Amino acid sequence: MTSPKPINPDPCTDHACDGCARCRRGRCCRKDDPGRRLPELGDWSGPIYGQLGVLETDDRHVRCHACGAWFEALGGHIRRAHQLLADEYKAMFGLNAGTGLVSPAVRQRQQEIAREVFGAFWSTDTARFRTPEQRSASSRQPRRLQARIDPSNRQAWSERSRRRYAAGLWRPPGFSPEAARKGAARMRELMQNPSYRAAFVAKNRAAHVTIQQSEPDPKR
Repeated sequence: MTSPKPINPDPCTDHACDGCARCRRGRCCRKDDPGRRLPELGDWSGPIYGQLGVLETDDRHVRCHACGAWFEALGGHIRRAHQLLADEYKAMFGLNAGTGLVSPAVRQRQQEIAREVFGAFWSTDTARFRTPEQRSASSRQPRRLQARIDPSNRQAWSERSRRRYAAGLWRPPGFSPEAARKGAARMRELMQNPSYRAAFVAKNRAAHVTIQQSEPDPKR
């Protein structure tokens, strides 16, 4: 029988400790470090199992990107085996910040418990609890890979872009709002000309065919 490892009395050596339960157990939680930065996408030194931006699941288990093993929940595993916190894992492997690292079966049980315990206190208008600064900060956050490859998100963003373009609100990067409005108005004026519109459509089709021909065939 092995003796338990001694607890490190000072796990936070280069910053002030917040005294959380993890730090008291001898391991720095890293969340109390003012200089802490989340890792970048793919910033993992070992092999990556599965696809970045996708949490692989078989209904009862989820797969760890770092080792390929399957678990009902990854939170405890990634802390013990890979020394990663949940937010670090999600940033590193391209998952949304709000993605739960649990299987669908566990998520369903958690939702049922949450509805039973907290359902009476929930509000459907959650946006009113956020300050303008919080809403502005969240809108400036770069989208994670999981969000970018989601087909429903891509369709919603495309429809939103078309609406903004039709309303003259779309602004090309590097252009002032006034220049963007003038450019959009000029483009709408040109598209009224049948010959210009036909040439524009033909040029875009030719460019699309060229791109398709340059891409490798995945079946080969």
